[in-house]
Order: sequence, then structure tokens, then C-alpha cells
Amino acid sequence: MYRKSLIFMSIFLMLFVVFSEITFAGNTIVNETTSKITLSPEEEKLLDKNFKELGIDSKTRKNLINKYKNGELIDAMNPEVLAKLPENALSVSLKNPLKKITFPDGSVLKLEVKVLKKTEMKPEKELKGDVSSQFYSSCGSGYCTYYEVLIDGTSGVQSAEFYADFTFVQGGADYISKVYDDRVMVIGGTYQNKSLSIMRQKEDLYYNRPAYAALTWDTISVGCGCSSYLKLFVEDDNYYSDGSM
Repeated sequence: MYRKSLIFMSIFLMLFVVFSEITFAGNTIVNETTSKITLSPEEEKLLDKNFKELGIDSKTRKNLINKYKNGELIDAMNPEVLAKLPENALSVSLKNPLKKITFPDGSVLKLEVKVLKKTEMKPEKELKGDVSSQFYSSCGSGYCTYYEVLIDGTSGVQSAEFYADFTFVQGGADYISKVYDDRVMVIGGTYQNKSLSIMRQKEDLYYNRPAYAALTWDTISVGCGCSSYLKLFVEDDNYYSDGSM
């Protein structure tokens, strides 16, 4: 009986390995033996649309789609290519809220922080209904500026975003009060271990360390088991963000 069980388990494992050679991600079929993928018509159309919105011309869009379908990472999401970028190459800030980088193969990586709401007030002013008590009580003796922003990054193949609320405190420690409504999308693949959290809620004035939050995930796609992220930093009455996708 024990021997029969071992034989059965061996056969099961062999079948599992065979069937695992083809992995399904949404409507995408990923063949691990050839590293090629077959995108559904809807996915290919969406990928072309995303590339077009990044300002990529028709011929280059077609080349990038074929490159990706053939199992090659586009430069905009290739860790080896991204590692060669100068430090802070994809960093956006209050003064420069949008950054786009075009790579040798024509792919584009874009990162943007969109200000959805900005409110300035003094602590002695009457508390407004649309401003939280935390915002009001943290202003100290100076001005406060409250922000609601959207942090958004995309390479066309994968996109990610999250919302954040934070406050600049004149003469005091800036802080992030809330991060929420995160989203990650990967065409021709999937993701796992997605996490959005405030890593340091309040600016550390003593050690000169910013408040910061991060959206992190692992991208599972052809030729890539990559760690990806979007980060937000707040300090010195300024914010900045960077990402890897």
C-alpha cells in the first residue's frame, strides 16, 4: 500500500510539472518553455492604447508589442536597464510633478504626482468642515498646507497608483495622514505581495528624515520576477516621489 502511494504521488508530481509549464494570467497564456506569451485581442489593444498615451509612435508601439510577446522585457521595465539610470532620474517633486524617460527601444516610463486638493489655513482660523481636526491641531503657531494627491506611474505594460493626504507644517514636522485606494495592473502577467503603508508618518526633524509611504509589489511577467514600487516622501514643506516599474 505504501509503495502504491509513492507511485501515485510520483505520477501526480510529473503531471503537475507538465501542466505548470503553461501558466494562465488573466486572458494571457504564458508558455514558460519558450518564454513567449499570447495576448488576447483586448490586452493587445489596451497595450497599444497605453503606449499611445505615453506619446509613442505607431511603428515603435508595434515593435514594443512584438518584443514583449516574444518574451523580451521592454527597456522601461528591465531591471538591468533601469539600474543604469542616474540617481533620482525618475524623481518628481512639487516643482517638477511630471517626469518621462524614453529608453533606447522607444519605451517610456512615466511618473506623476497630481495635486487633487490644496488647502491653506492658520490655526486661529475657524475649523472648516472639509479639513480634519488632525490637520487643524498640528499647525502650531504658523501656517499649514494640506494636500490630497494621486501618485501615478506607468510603463504601459504595468501601471500603479495610490492616493495620499499629507500636511506641510511651517516651522514644524510635516506628516502623512493617510494613503489609500491603491491599484496595480500588469498586462501579460500578474503581481503578488502588494502592500501600501505609511513607513514613517511624521518627518523626523532631529535626524533629518522625511515622512514617507510606499506601495510595493512583485511583478510576475515574461522574463521578470521584479520588485516594483511607488514611494512618496514629505519633508521641508516639499514632497517628492520615485518609482520602479
